[in-house]
Amino acid sequence: MGLPHRPIERLKVEQQVEKFLDDNNIRERYRKQFRINLMEVLAYCEDAALQPLKDKRVVMVDDAINMLITHVPALIGCCESGYGIHFDGRGGIEELCGLIQESEPDVVLMDYDFDTGVGGTVYLTELHPVMPNIDFVGFSTQGSFKADFLEAGAIGFLRKDLSEPKGSMFDLAGILAKQEG
Repeated sequence: MGLPHRPIERLKVEQQVEKFLDDNNIRERYRKQFRINLMEVLAYCEDAALQPLKDKRVVMVDDAINMLITHVPALIGCCESGYGIHFDGRGGIEELCGLIQESEPDVVLMDYDFDTGVGGTVYLTELHPVMPNIDFVGFSTQGSFKADFLEAGAIGFLRKDLSEPKGSMFDLAGILAKQEG
């Protein structure tokens, strides 16, 4: 299965891909892998269980570029719009707040560990009060942080698969369905 056949959808997907790749200065070798990952996502993104994602603008915040390359194609394929912010923590809360607001998301997937040693829950505690209309979801390779994210104001927690975003998309759809239901 290739990119969507309808010209408007295909253009929308391409615009999201290029914006993410350019905004985050993604090197050429990662660009190819990103496009391969996007093609794999398109094989399952029409699944009915993913319907709660279809009208959502979802942004992933992570300091690991490989995590963004793996998961942002799934967000682009499964959601109204998907985007990733490569954030290492050095710019502080003001920079992160600006980057998130600029992307106008409905949902933010927030990583736990950033290069500076500041946890995603610390950022979430500061962001949630100034962005009350955005649903934050904790997103980490370690499941032990779920309680920390919920305490900081997240509506849920996803365990990040290092190589396969499919399960994360179905889990996110489940969290959003419960939130709306």
